Amino acid sequence: MVFLVLKGIKNFEDLDDFIFENKVDIRCKESSLSVTLIEPTEEEEGIIALILSDGSQLELPVDQLDDYLEVVPMEK
Repeated sequence: MVFLVLKGIKNFEDLDDFIFENKVDIRCKESSLSVTLIEPTEEEEGIIALILSDGSQLELPVDQLDDYLEVVPMEK
């Protein structure tokens, strides 16, 4: 079993590519809600805005993604 981590993500494009290439679901560790949309933020570089499946929004520094998010294989 291969475990995928988000440590190598440096920006919005990296995360978007990671999800597409690995066909995974990204979820909030605390709530288990899926990330439905990823957006770059205009205020600060190195911060990614994430919209969760309940409509709530998280803004996280890219170096802390692994602390708050988990990578889950897509259900078939």
